[in-house]
Amino acid sequence: MPTDDVTLSGVHATRALLYRAKARIQQCGLPTHKEKYVAPGRAGVVTGVAIEDGQLHLRNKQHQAIVEIIDAIRAGDATLTKSLNGKLTAAAAVEPAAAAGPVERYMRRIVHTDQQQT
Repeated sequence: MPTDDVTLSGVHATRALLYRAKARIQQCGLPTHKEKYVAPGRAGVVTGVAIEDGQLHLRNKQHQAIVEIIDAIRAGDATLTKSLNGKLTAAAAVEPAAAAGPVERYMRRIVHTDQQQT
């Protein structure tokens, strides 16, 4: 049977509530995998996505992975274009501005630099 992660966050999130929720889930015959709670005012990471003040955000390591792929493509590794497209699509699903804004500016800077060098 597949397991699932459980994350509680918000003003009422406590370890005690997490343990009660986990016990109730298990009483229903369902397994849990990783359990955690996020204290109020803190950013939590749920399934690789940061959640802060009710807003979804890409994690810094996801931003970094995109930048590294862009750098590799710029260095001549065209085999990574599909990977970049997939990461940008996933990023846009979580935080559209993250995929469009900073990455677009980075790409424009690269293209501008490349055009100046030729």
